[in-house]
Amino acid sequence: MTTRRRPTRLSATVATTANARQQLVDVDSKVIFTVEFAGKDTFRIRLPESIGQDAQITTTRTPGGASTPVPIREKSAGEPEDGWVTWTIVMQQELTGRVAFDVSWNVKTNGDESGENTKIEVQPPQALDLDNDNITGEVVIKKADALEVKWPTDEELSGGGLEYIDVRELKLLPTAGSAAFRFHTQPVSIEISTRKFESEKVVQTVVSRGLVEIVINKDGTAAVRARYRLKSSERQRLRVDMPKGANLSEVFVDQRKVPVEKAGGSGGGVDGESTEAGWTSYSFNVAGTKTDEEFFLSIRYDQKQAEFFGSWFGSTEAILLPQIGGVASGEREVVTQELRAVVFVPREYKLVGVPEGFVILREPYGRLERWFDNQQRTSNLGSLPVQGRPFVYGNLGGSQTLAATWWETSSMAAGISIPIFAIGCVLLWTPWSNRLSVVLVGMFVVSLLSLSYADSVAEAVLAGRWGIGFGVATWMLAAVIGFQRSTDFSSIFGSVAGKVFGVLKS
Repeated sequence: MTTRRRPTRLSATVATTANARQQLVDVDSKVIFTVEFAGKDTFRIRLPESIGQDAQITTTRTPGGASTPVPIREKSAGEPEDGWVTWTIVMQQELTGRVAFDVSWNVKTNGDESGENTKIEVQPPQALDLDNDNITGEVVIKKADALEVKWPTDEELSGGGLEYIDVRELKLLPTAGSAAFRFHTQPVSIEISTRKFESEKVVQTVVSRGLVEIVINKDGTAAVRARYRLKSSERQRLRVDMPKGANLSEVFVDQRKVPVEKAGGSGGGVDGESTEAGWTSYSFNVAGTKTDEEFFLSIRYDQKQAEFFGSWFGSTEAILLPQIGGVASGEREVVTQELRAVVFVPREYKLVGVPEGFVILREPYGRLERWFDNQQRTSNLGSLPVQGRPFVYGNLGGSQTLAATWWETSSMAAGISIPIFAIGCVLLWTPWSNRLSVVLVGMFVVSLLSLSYADSVAEAVLAGRWGIGFGVATWMLAAVIGFQRSTDFSSIFGSVAGKVFGVLKS
């Protein structure tokens, strides 16, 4: 009986990860040979010619292989052939079982410097000298968060030896990535394209809640207390633009009083004058606050609202509000999530309408403190004398101004009631059908206007209630005493006098 050594049987798996980064793709492949029946000390791997001598080939541990990888004795690259270079790896001893190699290289993208329309061809290594082309391979595409990566569709892959699979179907690689492929033939290649997303500047300051209290006196002087809950990446000083002419009395960061200092240098003009007209830039010391924790900023100041109540009947006046981070410019560095403003005016005045960018809140003024801070840690900072009638407004996103429309209540009542009463008197000379027609038309017009100006219409109706009431009373009186349509004043007076005399006599 004779014995003969069985020939070596060789199979392989190739697991390739292509990690797309800006202007670079890292390719890392793990080539695992399975040696059966007889030992083998020489292995051959074919790599793309484009990487030249930049490939790094090392041995690595793998399940089922040697506990300690056998070192490489020699590795050499052959002459390029058909776009590929064959590497010959000689080990220090013959091996059986699983022998693993790490093969890695970097490929620069061939797009423009802006990172757009960059394309690259990913070519997994080829394991050579296999029996019956016994190869199984997987490729997974990963990418940086700032990149968009595109790969071939199923139709484009057909006939190329690659099969698109779900990343959860990966067996040779971790089940993570943007796209995954499997192949059972060599060679294969995947052309991917990358595009860099345009970066946006990170918001430096986020104001979660702001509460501005404004007390306007008859002479137009406004006492203001502005408080904010915010997070900011500014570690030393925070810029705040205030209305020009504002007289700042107190500024608090949390419970700590800080000095009032005008800003200088970039972003502010000479002596704190803002580059935007009507504003003055200030810089407040916020050292000691943490970027990941909210802190409070409280500003107490007085502002002269020139001739706010100067008109006899009413007008619309703009109230400038403090601007955290400075007046809005081309780069949005500050985000205000929610802002509420309460405006106090003397009892003889009333604010009507809805300021642009705001909504009217029916919430009582007393509840605003708990809305701003349930613990009321800043309620006593920068004491504000409150008097008059409060009007509460809400805003999302912040605003530079609050355009308040005010009416003088007695003037408005007279200005609306007198014309209504006069129209009612004129209609005394018309039949009831005409009167009711005018009333219906008026109600129709008022209803339409209330769809867009509900608050203003409600205030106008309230101011005109005297004219409406006396006009209706006049119609009822005329109906009771038998008022007749006539242009002869003497006959009208005689008829009224006769009716009255008859009533008294009876």
